[in-house]
Amino acid sequence: MSARHDSSPLPHQVTLTVLTLAAFALAIVVGFGFYAANQADEASLERQKIFIADGLNDQIAAVQREQESVTVWDDSVTNVRAGNQALIEENLSTWMYSYYGHNRVYILDAANHAIHAMREGKVVAASAFGEDEPELRPTIDKLRHMLGEPLKADASGQPAKMVAQDLVSLQGKPAILSVMPLVPSSDRVSQAPGTEYLHISAEFINDAVIGKIAAKYLLDGARLVPLSEPVGPAAVPLVDSRGVILGYIGWDQLRPGLTLVRKIAPALAIALLVAGGVLVFL
Repeated sequence: MSARHDSSPLPHQVTLTVLTLAAFALAIVVGFGFYAANQADEASLERQKIFIADGLNDQIAAVQREQESVTVWDDSVTNVRAGNQALIEENLSTWMYSYYGHNRVYILDAANHAIHAMREGKVVAASAFGEDEPELRPTIDKLRHMLGEPLKADASGQPAKMVAQDLVSLQGKPAILSVMPLVPSSDRVSQAPGTEYLHISAEFINDAVIGKIAAKYLLDGARLVPLSEPVGPAAVPLVDSRGVILGYIGWDQLRPGLTLVRKIAPALAIALLVAGGVLVFL
């Protein structure tokens, strides 16, 4: 007599055990996947913060380069001392706004008295300097102190640039501040130490400036976050030299780990449904 083949389903206990083990294995895989995705997102966020911080430093350096283009110039020294307001306006103040986007410019004489002021591309009374002086004074004093010391050399052996910079809040708006002396560009003009006039330039850290920084690193939604608004994880503080936070640069966080999970989730769900169906009918 031929042997009878048992075609009945697996016992209920065996099926339940297999399903339990499969569910447990799935939980481990999913849990590890989310953990790995979160770790990838955290690492990416730290890189994004470094990008924004580096971009801000690049913008500070750009403000200084732009300012240096007019402060190291024979004509600047001679015409400012002569009180030539037409040249001052055309080359040292309104031009800094129209060409570079610097929002405020002040020029001080050797006694730190304002002789010229510009705001948002328009010449205003020199007395307007008094409104911003409390925020500007520490950086001005820093540069005056530097000018009173012997010249130092930079890493390349060249004379170090005479510039003092900081982040400041002007009427509640964070700004890049740079202060430089007006110095001759040749030996044709001489200037006694301690008689330097100062050029003060400030560029607000607004959405346009932040957008320029973020575009370099392909970060979307970059914006200025004032202190009055909540700050998310994707943000870098704007901190002055005293450690005071003036605001934040925020952006839409790139999350490569979560993006990957979202892309593979549909395929994983289909595979799980198929596997579950096979187990049920065993």
